[in-house]
Amino acid sequence: MKIMSLLDTEVRGILEQLRDNTEEAVSLPEPERLERGRNLSSQALEIVRRIVREIRGGIEHGL
Repeated sequence: MKIMSLLDTEVRGILEQLRDNTEEAVSLPEPERLERGRNLSSQALEIVRRIVREIRGGIEHGL
């Protein structure tokens, strides 16, 4: 449970930033919107990878 609390605190701000960036990207012209979408997808994937690494590390250390 401790690991989830740490993840929640760390990831919440990043996810809120992604949401704000997504809202901004929707208003861009198509080529820029597509590029921004790819960047946001990459950021989201990295967040998921970080979460998985943190959970695995927590399990290994008994958190």
